[in-house]
Amino acid sequence: MELLNNIFDMHNMVILAGFFIVLLFYKLQINNKFIKEKIACCYVILFLLKMLNKISFFNLLFIFGIVSFFFLEILYKDDFTKKMMKESRYYLYDYLFTIFFHYYFLTFLISIFLVSNSFVKLMMNINFIPNNIEKNFSFIINIFPNNPKIDMFYFIGACVLMFGIKNIFNNKFKTKSFKEIFDYMEKIMPFKNFEMNESVRKLSNILIQKEDKTYFERKNTYNLISLEYARYKYIEFKNNQCKKIYRVIFIGNIVCCIHIFIKILKNIVLILIKILKNINVLLFRKKKISNIFVGHSTIEMQLIRTIALDDGYSMTFRRKVYEYVYSTIFFHSLKDYYGYFQYSNYRNYKFYLIYIYTKVAPVKINNKYYKNIYHLFNKKTLSFTNEQIYIWTLGLSHRPIDLSLLDNCPDYVSRTKLKKLLKENKFI
Repeated sequence: MELLNNIFDMHNMVILAGFFIVLLFYKLQINNKFIKEKIACCYVILFLLKMLNKISFFNLLFIFGIVSFFFLEILYKDDFTKKMMKESRYYLYDYLFTIFFHYYFLTFLISIFLVSNSFVKLMMNINFIPNNIEKNFSFIINIFPNNPKIDMFYFIGACVLMFGIKNIFNNKFKTKSFKEIFDYMEKIMPFKNFEMNESVRKLSNILIQKEDKTYFERKNTYNLISLEYARYKYIEFKNNQCKKIYRVIFIGNIVCCIHIFIKILKNIVLILIKILKNINVLLFRKKKISNIFVGHSTIEMQLIRTIALDDGYSMTFRRKVYEYVYSTIFFHSLKDYYGYFQYSNYRNYKFYLIYIYTKVAPVKINNKYYKNIYHLFNKKTLSFTNEQIYIWTLGLSHRPIDLSLLDNCPDYVSRTKLKKLLKENKFI
């Protein structure tokens, strides 16, 4: 008996749990098959160990984090992804997104927290469950005969865990692998065969004016959450406004910082207001929160969601996080991949992405959908007029098309040609 107690003490259980989880990941085929089953088994094992107070919270996270990271990001990763992703931080970003959004790690953490000694003791001290539970909740005694107050938390924690495991197997958010995205783009146009021409340049210049003005300014990042983007906006504001107001650089920089800080606070307040409004709609009108994170997408973010997302577009928050994370991981890695193999047209990489974008970006004109700009104007080549490109950019944002466009059209668009185009294509 003493031998068993020594084997199953706290320190040995950490080693045994780690060994068992490694064996579980390794034995169920050395590939990414049955990965959901492996994760679910790990969750159950660690939950039981925590409930029996055989492992600390830190050791639990350490064991699961190390083992799951090694198998998910190193052993199970396909060769093409390993060849593409040269930066170590991208493996961490990929792991965090996968474990939280595909395998519901947050739900597992909540279940662990509910059975932790510190949480149970806290609930007991604040008398969260009434002392006269035997009288008021006599039916619980039959379920929890030993200690109803403590066992109830174990039961709730187990229910939360089962809920998370159910979501793992019923996850509707599905994306393509890097190899599948790469093959999809190469099928449209292999990068080595892409040739830069005036049509691509013209379309690119008009597109970025309407959709993403910082597209060519951002060299190494592909979404709006980055120091590079913040630095660009800071310099842009300083050049356009600060120099006109103050000629002293120090004062100008202070004004820039204050202005940017105020804009950030303003955006945070607007987002919070939008969230509260949508929560109110969700609670009282029973509609989905679908427009909290609408907009604020770069061309790369729109491209990655159009190509990579197989299912789960309506899961707005998760989709937006995926766009922000993988727009940088994939397109930056792809750029390095092309550079490593010394493609002759490496400098035209961003124009190549726009060309792919024209092939896959869907358009909505007055409630009618089109597959891309070619389908919109019934053409097979990229020989579009300024007016056609302008209409296309409006359709990307699903903006209404009517005669009011003639009053606010940009300089590069002819009002006469635009009006003729609207009538010929029956947009008005």
